Amino acid sequence: MKNRAFTLIELLVVVLIIGILAVIALPQYQKAVQRTRNAELKQLIRSIATAEQAYYLANGKYAGNFDELDIDLPLPVGGKTNPCAIRVEGTDAVRKGKDFIIVLNSIDLTSAANVMGVYTDGTYACDGFTARSKNEFNMSCTGPASTGNNHKKFCEQVEQGSYEDTTGSWALYTLP
Repeated sequence: MKNRAFTLIELLVVVLIIGILAVIALPQYQKAVQRTRNAELKQLIRSIATAEQAYYLANGKYAGNFDELDIDLPLPVGGKTNPCAIRVEGTDAVRKGKDFIIVLNSIDLTSAANVMGVYTDGTYACDGFTARSKNEFNMSCTGPASTGNNHKKFCEQVEQGSYEDTTGSWALYTLP
């Protein structure tokens, strides 16, 4: 009678193949998750920028606080302090998400109005997106210029952006 069990070599080969597939698939999965998070953050910034435009049309100036905008944000007030040291003037100009903050009209950027969203932890901490306006809001990828090339990796490799300018202490990248 023949023994129908697997040999140790056969089991090791199967485990090796599964390990190789996991090594190949995991980075692709992480990139897909990051792209999804980025798309959600960009959409939130666009919505706030649209509310900012409506406020400007009604009042002739940009809002200084989120409570002035006609938008319902399910995010708690973040206060004036934030882990990325983005300077703000308004008392309700920072809102916190799970792993990001949204900042309204940072004084670090020199445009007429801006909405900035950056991650607060993880690989891309302080990297994110900003919508700046003089007449119409345009989305850019951004990161602090003082942190070396981490923002470059995020903006160029993850978002396929191209370097635009350094405004204040933030590097800006044009998105495709």
